[in-house]
Amino acid sequence: MREKQSFFHYITRPKFFGLMAITIFLLIWWGIPAFNKWQADKMVDGLCAKDAGIKVYEIVKLPAEKFSESNRYSKISGVYVPSQKYAKSTDEYYYTSETQWIIPDGPQIGDLDLRRYHTKLYRVKDGKLLAEGVGYSRRGGDAVGPWHPSSYGCVRAPGTKNMNQQVFIRE
Repeated sequence: MREKQSFFHYITRPKFFGLMAITIFLLIWWGIPAFNKWQADKMVDGLCAKDAGIKVYEIVKLPAEKFSESNRYSKISGVYVPSQKYAKSTDEYYYTSETQWIIPDGPQIGDLDLRRYHTKLYRVKDGKLLAEGVGYSRRGGDAVGPWHPSSYGCVRAPGTKNMNQQVFIRE
């Protein structure tokens, strides 16, 4: 007949210690980055609620040909608006974008960064500010691995696509 063994007998086995070491390692490897990402995402949510969004100062009515199917950007955002850097003399509008790093990207793989971006849309002929948008996003902070870093941002990001859809309408 087999003798009944105590719990102490099981926890002193090498297999048990190996399993516990692996479990603790995985909890730390996944747990710390997950907690840091959760904190950063909470910060993004707070910042987005505080001042993120798009402010439209003027709605511009444009002829239907500006929205034609031949314009490959019309399917994306209505009207093609280049950045100030790439604007040509024939362009009627341009946008500027500024990024402010709240938590700068670190040198290590998997480092977390948090940024604020501010985009402004201008009319060339009079330099008038037509709209501006502010948004926040987090990138990275994941456990080290062969995957692409995750990201998180404001629900309605103030990119040029969303801004153009609010500023430019068909006549």
